[in-house]
Amino acid sequence: MRFDIKDSGELMKLSRNGRLMLRRTAWNVPTPDGTYFSGVLYGPNSGQSNHARFKLPAFDALHERQALMPDGPERTAVMREAMRLSLAYMPIVPLMHAVGVDLAQPHVVGYRPHVFTRAYFRYLDLDVNLKPASA
Repeated sequence: MRFDIKDSGELMKLSRNGRLMLRRTAWNVPTPDGTYFSGVLYGPNSGQSNHARFKLPAFDALHERQALMPDGPERTAVMREAMRLSLAYMPIVPLMHAVGVDLAQPHVVGYRPHVFTRAYFRYLDLDVNLKPASA
């Protein structure tokens, strides 16, 4: 086995061009909608977000169908079927799901972590009147 060390930008280029056999990466989901992850496996996205270059017409048809549907049980069923196919073919292997733990002091105002974004710092402020007296 030969290891070829590259920086993350070079690895991204190689991966998008289908030049890597195996790669570990991570995603931050920008929305609560499952379309994001089905798009990662959507055949026409090969060379873009679909680094696995997964192409399965049945999966692609389900992805296209659910994208036109309103939220509801019917759309969820279509998305579950697409995910069932992705699990059967396993072009990518989910390894983990991170769980964050946040701590804040009583004098930190405006701290409301968001489920999908980490850009909450712009809403933070300090209220010195709420700061506990030092012991």
